[in-house]
Amino acid sequence: MSTSTPLPLPLSLLSLARLGVGTAAFLFPSLASSTLFYPQPTSSLLNVRLWGCRDALLATLLYTAKTPDARRRAVLAGAAVDILDMVAAAW
Repeated sequence: MSTSTPLPLPLSLLSLARLGVGTAAFLFPSLASSTLFYPQPTSSLLNVRLWGCRDALLATLLYTAKTPDARRRAVLAGAAVDILDMVAAAW
Protein backbone atom coordinates (compact mmCIF):
# COMPACT_ATOMS: atom_id res chain seq x y z
CA MET A 1 0.00 0.00 0.00
CA SER A 2 1.34 3.44 -0.92
CA THR A 3 1.88 6.01 1.76
CA SER A 4 0.21 9.39 1.75
CA THR A 5 2.37 12.39 0.84
CA PRO A 6 1.47 16.09 1.07
CA LEU A 7 -0.10 17.64 -2.01
CA PRO A 8 2.54 19.68 -3.93
CA LEU A 9 1.92 23.43 -4.01
CA PRO A 10 1.07 23.65 -7.76
CA LEU A 11 -1.58 20.94 -7.37
CA SER A 12 -2.94 22.61 -4.24
CA LEU A 13 -3.26 25.89 -6.12
CA LEU A 14 -4.88 24.16 -9.09
CA SER A 15 -7.44 22.42 -6.91
CA LEU A 16 -8.22 25.57 -4.90
CA ALA A 17 -8.59 27.67 -8.06
CA ARG A 18 -10.89 25.09 -9.64
CA LEU A 19 -12.90 24.85 -6.41
CA GLY A 20 -13.24 28.64 -6.23
CA VAL A 21 -14.39 28.98 -9.83
CA GLY A 22 -16.73 26.00 -9.53
CA THR A 23 -18.28 27.26 -6.30
CA ALA A 24 -18.71 30.75 -7.74
CA ALA A 25 -20.34 29.31 -10.88
CA PHE A 26 -22.76 27.30 -8.77
CA LEU A 27 -23.68 30.07 -6.31
CA PHE A 28 -23.52 33.07 -8.66
CA PRO A 29 -23.93 31.74 -12.21
CA SER A 30 -24.66 35.10 -13.87
CA LEU A 31 -21.65 36.77 -12.29
CA ALA A 32 -19.35 33.84 -12.98
CA SER A 33 -20.35 33.49 -16.62
CA SER A 34 -20.03 37.21 -17.34
CA THR A 35 -16.68 37.37 -15.51
CA LEU A 36 -15.41 34.51 -17.68
CA PHE A 37 -16.65 36.31 -20.84
CA TYR A 38 -19.37 33.72 -21.41
CA PRO A 39 -22.63 35.61 -20.89
CA GLN A 40 -25.74 33.47 -20.49
CA PRO A 41 -29.39 34.42 -20.60
CA THR A 42 -31.05 34.10 -17.21
CA SER A 43 -33.20 31.25 -18.51
CA SER A 44 -30.19 29.02 -19.20
CA LEU A 45 -28.09 29.38 -16.05
CA LEU A 46 -28.59 25.72 -15.17
CA ASN A 47 -25.73 24.72 -17.48
CA VAL A 48 -23.41 27.15 -15.64
CA ARG A 49 -24.42 25.65 -12.29
CA LEU A 50 -23.85 22.13 -13.62
CA TRP A 51 -20.43 23.17 -14.89
CA GLY A 52 -19.69 24.65 -11.47
CA CYS A 53 -20.64 21.43 -9.71
CA ARG A 54 -18.41 19.45 -12.05
CA ASP A 55 -15.44 21.73 -11.45
CA ALA A 56 -15.92 21.66 -7.69
CA LEU A 57 -16.04 17.86 -7.79
CA LEU A 58 -12.86 17.67 -9.89
CA ALA A 59 -11.15 20.03 -7.44
CA THR A 60 -12.19 17.90 -4.49
CA LEU A 61 -11.00 14.77 -6.27
CA LEU A 62 -7.55 16.32 -6.76
CA TYR A 63 -7.32 17.86 -3.29
CA THR A 64 -8.18 14.59 -1.54
CA ALA A 65 -5.90 12.39 -3.68
CA LYS A 66 -3.45 10.80 -1.25
CA THR A 67 -1.05 8.95 -3.52
CA PRO A 68 0.93 10.07 -6.57
CA ASP A 69 -1.06 7.66 -8.75
CA ALA A 70 -4.38 9.04 -7.49
CA ARG A 71 -3.11 12.59 -8.11
CA ARG A 72 -2.09 11.66 -11.63
CA ARG A 73 -5.54 10.23 -12.34
CA ALA A 74 -7.22 13.34 -10.89
CA VAL A 75 -5.07 15.69 -13.00
CA LEU A 76 -5.73 13.62 -16.12
CA ALA A 77 -9.47 13.61 -15.43
CA GLY A 78 -9.46 17.41 -15.09
CA ALA A 79 -7.38 17.80 -18.24
CA ALA A 80 -9.69 15.49 -20.20
CA VAL A 81 -12.75 17.46 -19.11
CA ASP A 82 -11.07 20.76 -20.02
CA ILE A 83 -10.07 19.44 -23.45
CA LEU A 84 -13.60 18.21 -24.09
CA ASP A 85 -14.90 21.64 -23.10
CA MET A 86 -12.62 23.27 -25.66
CA VAL A 87 -13.67 20.81 -28.36
CA ALA A 88 -17.34 21.44 -27.57
CA ALA A 89 -16.83 25.22 -27.68
CA ALA A 90 -15.01 25.04 -31.00
CA TRP A 91 -17.53 22.69 -32.54
